[in-house]
Amino acid sequence: MGMASKFAVSTLLALTFSLVASSASGQTLVEKEREVSPKVAARLRLASQALRFVRKGIPYSGNQQEALVKTKGNSHYRMQLARSTTVAGRVPDMRGMAAKDPLAARGAVIACTGGGNCGENATLALQFLKGVGANQTFTKAGVEGVDHAFVLIGDLKNDPFHEIVVVDAWVTHPQPLLYSDFVFQKERSKIRTFEVVKPSTKAAANEARQARRTMTRGLRKSFKAKPSPLMTKTTAKPNDLPGIWNQPHAGKFKFKYTVRGENGKLKPVRLTYALSKDIPAELKKRRRTTVRTTTGGRVRTPRARTATRQQPRARRTGR
Repeated sequence: MGMASKFAVSTLLALTFSLVASSASGQTLVEKEREVSPKVAARLRLASQALRFVRKGIPYSGNQQEALVKTKGNSHYRMQLARSTTVAGRVPDMRGMAAKDPLAARGAVIACTGGGNCGENATLALQFLKGVGANQTFTKAGVEGVDHAFVLIGDLKNDPFHEIVVVDAWVTHPQPLLYSDFVFQKERSKIRTFEVVKPSTKAAANEARQARRTMTRGLRKSFKAKPSPLMTKTTAKPNDLPGIWNQPHAGKFKFKYTVRGENGKLKPVRLTYALSKDIPAELKKRRRTTVRTTTGGRVRTPRARTATRQQPRARRTGR
């Protein structure tokens, strides 16, 4: 085979592997590259952080077919538990805190029970983003004609669709998306607004984040003392449960977003969470912890070794 033929074959293989991404549900997504502005890149990073947080809280949604099969229906019963549990009912001492910040209270219940459908996924994402303290507007929204909820990052009144970012952790394989790339996208007049979080100070964001964490700890102690059977309940026929959806993706393509650097060259937007074949397995990856020193520097602690350390060799003595 000549050099020209080898180059053609290698180019064809490279294009094939870069353009087609297979999903665990058997569907294929074509990879698409899209350039975004620095403002949109920052919103995409926020969305990826929210997706990672929500998927840790709700690894399996309560009405997604693939999740129901994997958990033998347990995700459905955890969703029921999340909807029937309140902070005031479980931890009466925190009734005042829950009344002061209802969104943090709902987020604590969802994070503690680990269950929910699209509404709970959106609520947990909204509460997380409220605690980030970014100078952005976050909206829990839906669209007319579709029984679905998600979170939008951006100003719905003034921002164009290609600058608004979607956070939809409910789908089986989520990814940070522009609203213009969203499968449930409809015109502005058909967007329904459920709850809005306006830009806030860092002090208010820290307070919201701390309130959720405090109530989550209280709920976990309550469930440890008085467990609910719904936390472990399963069924032999998960496909017979009501209201099942099969929505693997939130976008029609596997998007690779890029942004121009100071040198004018395109570079990928670094995301902490992107489209993956097996989301729960990805969440089990260990991360290095970073420790700040008194001098302002940062030191990475090494990962724990599984193998036993070899004994040092004995020193050689003179002849």
